Amino acid sequence: MMANMSPVEQKFMQMARQVSPGVIPQNPNYQQIVGEEIFEYVEGIVGDHAPKVTGMLIDLPIPDIHQYLADYKKFEEKVKEASKLLGEGGN
Repeated sequence: MMANMSPVEQKFMQMARQVSPGVIPQNPNYQQIVGEEIFEYVEGIVGDHAPKVTGMLIDLPIPDIHQYLADYKKFEEKVKEASKLLGEGGN
């Protein structure tokens, strides 16, 4: 399965496997940890909007965070969806 992924997807999935177990309500720092880890990937997709988009993604409910950490394609969709919302709503 990893052989069919781009290097970026492979790196993302490795990071996600490490981060995902800590995304639980009992961990008060999970949003900060996820944000720090996904920022470079968000930036690679949306550029200058990365801080706002990252903030939107870490504010999602925990099950949604687990979903996008489990699948790079879902992550890309969420990033693009959040960016589109920013574009439609102005700054």
